[in-house]
Amino acid sequence: MTAGPATPAAETPTDRIRRLCEAWRRSVVQPDGSLTMGPGEQYRLYANSIAFHELSHAELQVACVELARVLLLRGASTIVDTDHLLLWTWIMQLLHSVQPRDPEAEDVHKLLALCVRAALASTRPPAADRHAWELQQKVEDLIPDHLRWLGIESHVVLTYLAFPALEGILKLSARAFVDLSGNVRAAFTVPPRTGSRLSDYAPAGTGKGRDRCSSLRDLLLLHSDRVAVDPLRARIAEMRDHIGSLHPGQDGFDVLFDWRNASLHGAESYPTIGGTVLTLALLIALEGIAAGFESLRVQTCQAVERDQQIRGRSLRAPWSFYPPY
Repeated sequence: MTAGPATPAAETPTDRIRRLCEAWRRSVVQPDGSLTMGPGEQYRLYANSIAFHELSHAELQVACVELARVLLLRGASTIVDTDHLLLWTWIMQLLHSVQPRDPEAEDVHKLLALCVRAALASTRPPAADRHAWELQQKVEDLIPDHLRWLGIESHVVLTYLAFPALEGILKLSARAFVDLSGNVRAAFTVPPRTGSRLSDYAPAGTGKGRDRCSSLRDLLLLHSDRVAVDPLRARIAEMRDHIGSLHPGQDGFDVLFDWRNASLHGAESYPTIGGTVLTLALLIALEGIAAGFESLRVQTCQAVERDQQIRGRSLRAPWSFYPPY
């Protein structure tokens, strides 16, 4: 086995996550934009003893940003790795540990959970030996045809589900300004896209602006400008800058808006888009459990361990997300 890269002295987990992900990108992305996968495997987070269930709230936020940078490359290339599956399932496990009392919030979290299920639908645990591999093939043969094809095309399902999940999370976070239907509760203004006018929003009956917000771009701007606080605001800005950097001359939020319209109209569907949008939605949802996070982290770890001891890995509870397999 190839030894992983050396760890600099006094390196924090945040520094280590950033260094490893940057090293992966430098080793994999070639000058012409093509990918060479082999050399980068030594820089995977899980291969360097980064355990997601041991990370702090701030460290998980950084992991979201850096793994989005690994996932989304120029040309909408996609590299969904075990790191992404571990990140998505751990955050979803944490979110599931806090049951929303609000029915609207519960519906949004169910949709987010469904996105994670879609992201995992085509994955399989690595076979330990040939016997295990042959057994997996026999199981595959027993899956009904339509269910098998649904799993194969699950990245398309994820792309379609991730956008409304992101919109739902944004509306929940900004519920002082909009409700889940997009009805405006309090006045706000968002800056224009190039060539557009300033967008004013105001409650119905005031006549001071549009009374309904259905634009993903405007929801992102509202959240970033009026709702998010640091360090979340800074992490979202990093993701926004990265997305924009892959589309010269465009703002990252504008790109997300364009992706949203393209996916709805069937114009294009990139496997990587669903994962990127899911990561952003989970990053924002994570803010809702910032208070008391360490206690929640420990409790969730203990619950996962108990469930594995009782059920094992062959029969998982419907609330089990982490580990992914």
